[in-house]
Amino acid sequence: MGSWHEVAQSGRPERKMIAAVNIETSINDKGIIRLDIKKNKFTPYGPYTEVRGKAKWNPDYPGILKCSLYMNFFREYYILYLDPDNTTTLICNRAATRFWVFSKHMSLSENQIAGIIQKMESVGFDPDKLIWHPAYF
Repeated sequence: MGSWHEVAQSGRPERKMIAAVNIETSINDKGIIRLDIKKNKFTPYGPYTEVRGKAKWNPDYPGILKCSLYMNFFREYYILYLDPDNTTTLICNRAATRFWVFSKHMSLSENQIAGIIQKMESVGFDPDKLIWHPAYF
């Protein structure tokens, strides 16, 4: 758990472009993951919004998270890759129309970026469509 930063994304509509996203995660004794999502639009210092949600994780299907940001409407998100030291992850939605790169660090090395691009290609995503957040470089 802990703090995760969205360092890149693909598939977000232009009108909803966000400059910085930070997700604080914690888990309660019932196994429900709490999500506190903090977003800045347009610039890292732009208009700030906060969304709270929850996620469920089933140990029988460890690569699938069911997340709800609005009431009890849950959507599935797929963890495509989690690096061995648990600091960088690749996630997509069920329709594979959106893709995110989250990291516990605000910046990534060139080796990490090359690895992310390689992983994206191996699961069928186009790395050229990935938008890297300038706040993290």
